[in-house]
Amino acid sequence: MQQPPVGTAAEAEPAVLRFPDPAPSSTDEGFQNLEDDKGEASFSDLPPEPPPIEPFTGADLVQGATWMLILGLRLQTQEEVEAFTRAFQGGVLPMLPPAPVLDALKVGEALAAYGIGKNRLPLQGGVEHLPPWLRILLGAGVMAMSVYGGMRAVQEIRARSAPNPPAGGSADEPAQA
Repeated sequence: MQQPPVGTAAEAEPAVLRFPDPAPSSTDEGFQNLEDDKGEASFSDLPPEPPPIEPFTGADLVQGATWMLILGLRLQTQEEVEAFTRAFQGGVLPMLPPAPVLDALKVGEALAAYGIGKNRLPLQGGVEHLPPWLRILLGAGVMAMSVYGGMRAVQEIRARSAPNPPAGGSADEPAQA
């Protein structure tokens, strides 16, 4: 491409910027009023903000876990329930009872950060709204409970079908007079 010689008309004329036609005014046909017949929507039409989530305490979490485990373990007597509750809530080591440990780890606050608390339980808003990690954990918990139930059923069948030992001792030993 050739450049024009110096001192020609191309150098003398400044570049002209062309702007598009101005936008239509509010009186043109293309203008749409965004307000409906009633006027602007007021803030009173908005749904109320949900109350803040009240986090669980460590004691709340341990108590809830205790009852879920008691139901799952099918404890048969009041003595078994009391022994399990005492051992579970006391912890394996006396210096590590679960409730204070959960409080120190701020597990209740961590659950509240995901929308789970005393005033808002996981299934109140629909399971699909739970965080993915919690849905996986709940699914694994349901599977674990199912495995446990299946194993208990097998143990019950084995216990029923096992031969009863003789009342006087072993069948190999002769009775002594």
